[in-house]
Amino acid sequence: MSNPFEDFRPRQLDEKERVLFESLKMIEGVEVLPDNMREEGARILKFSNTQGITTIRIVFNDESGADLAVTNMTTLPDSAKGQGLGSVAIQKVVSWAKDNHLEYIVATQIQTQTRRFWERNGFVYDEREGNRSEDWVYKG
Repeated sequence: MSNPFEDFRPRQLDEKERVLFESLKMIEGVEVLPDNMREEGARILKFSNTQGITTIRIVFNDESGADLAVTNMTTLPDSAKGQGLGSVAIQKVVSWAKDNHLEYIVATQIQTQTRRFWERNGFVYDEREGNRSEDWVYKG
């Protein structure tokens, strides 16, 4: 049996995406890392301080049609959770996105235990039919 991924080629970034990725460095306190394991159109944003580290994986123009999709978010160590680090980080990302005219912002695959976090940060459940990936949309 052949490997279905052997012919996989990540999509190429367009010029607008390249400029946007470069401008991510302007977000206060962020370190921008490539997501080498997945696709060229994704980046990991790392926010560090003395309490912990929050990482946010973003993708431009994802398959849902979103201008910006947050696909993963983690705050470590566990003792730093609930201290507001994630909220500060996601609000910086949302503010940057709005400043760069990215209007349709989603968070994907939201787990039940994190729904309150997303609600507190301006996201609402995407009510469209067939929302199997549990997307939440930023409404501000």
